[in-house]
Amino acid sequence: MFPMIAQANATPPLQLLACGWQNLSIFEYNGEALKETWAFIRNEYEGFPKKPEIAKQFNTLDECKPFDGGDRILVTSSDDGVGIIDRKDKKFTYIGKVRNAHSAELLPGNKIAVAGSYGSDKLVIFNGKTGDIIDTSPLPAGHGVHWDAERQQLIALAYKDIRIFTFTDIQSDTPGLRLVKTIALGEGGGHDLALIPTTDSFHVSTDNTAWQYEAGSHKLQPHPVLEGQSHLKAISTHRDTQQLLWLKADKGVWWSYSIRVYSPQTAKHQQFEVLRPYYKVRWIDSDVRSSTGLFE
Repeated sequence: MFPMIAQANATPPLQLLACGWQNLSIFEYNGEALKETWAFIRNEYEGFPKKPEIAKQFNTLDECKPFDGGDRILVTSSDDGVGIIDRKDKKFTYIGKVRNAHSAELLPGNKIAVAGSYGSDKLVIFNGKTGDIIDTSPLPAGHGVHWDAERQQLIALAYKDIRIFTFTDIQSDTPGLRLVKTIALGEGGGHDLALIPTTDSFHVSTDNTAWQYEAGSHKLQPHPVLEGQSHLKAISTHRDTQQLLWLKADKGVWWSYSIRVYSPQTAKHQQFEVLRPYYKVRWIDSDVRSSTGLFE
């Protein structure tokens, strides 16, 4: 009786997504340890490219965004690939190729925005159903992109600035992408852009520090927890617990064998060693968006 009651009242573990190289994993975090509970095995997914020249586009995963409770994952790779993984149906949808793709975002009307980094240096808008490129705009060393549904604008991270884009008609085949504002960063090396749940603010990382960007006022302020941390590849806040999930590159490389969690209630920092290298980490929580009305 008593063990059953204790189990029923136990706090369920949190879930997080991690990706880097060919590794894409889901971990459970119980407050004291990480446990890998799922890993993407590309050959098990219907639709994953069979041609070696296309399959290799996903050899260096550099972004993984969960949708639909983590059942769908939007991925990009610095080997140029952009795709969607459907975990529930074990299907893979190949979207297209963008040189050095570093971030992607689902947009209304079955469109997908992709930030291309060095060698591409542009924002690319795809028709997600046909794979056709329907619009582009310069985005030097593009590393992040987020759809702000409330303001109907696209927020993109470049090397030295944040760029705000709007569309003439996001639902049409010619959406009319337009740059409307540029916000300078405090330094170069714009790297990660991630919404802080239930707020209008974003985590932003640059070469030597981290920031918070407020979309309504366009203010950029030093990050309250991670200011002064260099080479941050990912920062994510859990909606329900407000815990920070973050990844800092190991010395001399762009990936890490460590995943870190900061708990603001106790000011506790934790660092967990993992078996494979990762580049991005994202919470899978109650703030994970639905793809309904975006990519269907």
